Amino acid sequence: MTDVKSIFSDPSEHEIAQLQSGTIAPAGSLTSHYCVLTEKRLYHRGISFTSGSGNALAENENIIRLKDISSTGFTSQKKLSYLFFAILFLLITAGLAIFYGTGQEELKDILIPCIMVAGIMTLLMFVLYFVIRRKVFSIYFAGGELSFLANGCRIKTLREFSRAIHIAIDKINNPDQAEVVVKEEPQTAPEAPAE
Repeated sequence: MTDVKSIFSDPSEHEIAQLQSGTIAPAGSLTSHYCVLTEKRLYHRGISFTSGSGNALAENENIIRLKDISSTGFTSQKKLSYLFFAILFLLITAGLAIFYGTGQEELKDILIPCIMVAGIMTLLMFVLYFVIRRKVFSIYFAGGELSFLANGCRIKTLREFSRAIHIAIDKINNPDQAEVVVKEEPQTAPEAPAE
């Protein structure tokens, strides 16, 4: 494991938040894939989608100034390929069951295991479709976009990390207003009209 301070461009930087291995990780150490937020920059190392190449994945390292970040976001998608195969196996199961019902005695011994296997595959594909999601976390900045898979992360964790990025950006853009506390003025009783 690498010491987190070793990746910082400026030795005076301090870690604010860190996203690795599906969780906001404890401060101090890094694995081979990470996204670390400091008060000045965001450091990323790992597999990410490269800008302009569709869904091509590449191993890379990025250092992004917080001033340049315009927005963050994430998507959570179900994989349609599981739904496609679930429907395909369902049709195969139905077709085999209809063929079994036609009364071909010599094929019944072969058709029963085939129907069972196709039925199990149908059920498995439907379960995978409803359970497995693909999560992608994206950071948009002046020079492009950084998107990386965050399948091991809970949605709450992604929201917390995104919020930490935006709080740090607000502190840079509005240093005087970063910690503004609104104070209520004491209410005074209305004055009685003069006679």
